[in-house]
Amino acid sequence: MKAIATVNFKGCWIAREGSKKKLIEVFLRNRTHLLNEDDIEYIAEKLENYSGADIELIIDRAAFIAFEKREERKNIGIIREDIEKAIEETPPSVSIEEVERIEEWARNRGVI
Repeated sequence: MKAIATVNFKGCWIAREGSKKKLIEVFLRNRTHLLNEDDIEYIAEKLENYSGADIELIIDRAAFIAFEKREERKNIGIIREDIEKAIEETPPSVSIEEVERIEEWARNRGVI
């Protein structure tokens, strides 16, 4: 299986531009949700400096939020607002400086 465009630096996978949307789709694959392509694109734009693990955690938290609201919503699954709330509650685990260092390291080695 071909890897999604990420950079691995000392065990930290940073989602590169263009890969965030695919990661969101992968992590939503087996979950009930009402997200369309525009929603996923919008969410991907909000995930600058988030690692792949951060994105997975955000989707997991959004699923929990949706689960908590299942009765009032008639069990419709994850919606965009659930993911936005999860993003608000989940800071990136990697600093901007660390992302820049990782990208420089990857460029110097021909990874990106």
